[in-house]
Amino acid sequence: MGNHGSAELRANIKQHNYDYGLQMAKAGYAVIAIDWRGFGERDDRRKPHFNNNTSGRDICNLHYLRANILGMTVLGMDLHDAGCALDYLCSQDFIDAERIGVMGLSFGGTMATWVGICDQRIKATDIICYSGRFADFGMRDINFCGSQITPGLYERCDVPDLQGLIAPRPLLVEIGIYDDCFLVDSATNCFHEVERIYTAAGVRDKLELDLFEGGHQWSGRKTADFFKKSFNLERP
Repeated sequence: MGNHGSAELRANIKQHNYDYGLQMAKAGYAVIAIDWRGFGERDDRRKPHFNNNTSGRDICNLHYLRANILGMTVLGMDLHDAGCALDYLCSQDFIDAERIGVMGLSFGGTMATWVGICDQRIKATDIICYSGRFADFGMRDINFCGSQITPGLYERCDVPDLQGLIAPRPLLVEIGIYDDCFLVDSATNCFHEVERIYTAAGVRDKLELDLFEGGHQWSGRKTADFFKKSFNLERP
């Protein structure tokens, strides 16, 4: 949709520089953009059977409750969907399956982290405004939802441990100085621990930081060059 839908949606996209999939496509990359469960066309509120009695409740948390009844998590289901999307992408004749990257902002950053960990087809990862400590953005600020939950994870590790699992593959971390969701002190503390992990793995040169003067948004300053370098591309 070239006009990005409603005026409100267009304003939101502009504020967060949120159409990075479109911008990367215009830069010459083949892009597949996933509607995660509860988002876009997979948002139950768009469907005729939606129960209006749930109005005002966080749809991500409702999906988590549904998944939990079935003994699953939304995060695990989304990771399954990501694998299916990558299966399809890699089956296309015009795709180089050795040059697949992932990027995402906020909840998309959560998914970029987990897809980068779990699927070895991902050769480079750009995590946008999803850096911090569970104790800070989760327990203190309650800035998360059921779609991001893995039961028992908090006692075993923290976000930098997860991001560090992407090593030795290339990783770009974007942190907005004025991000009001993932506060800069916690986010940079997270990055420095990831930096120690990459250094210990002998691949510090594979880790990049974009600490930019902005809020909860895609910086867009380093992404194209990051993937270009990671994939040894002469263009775009």
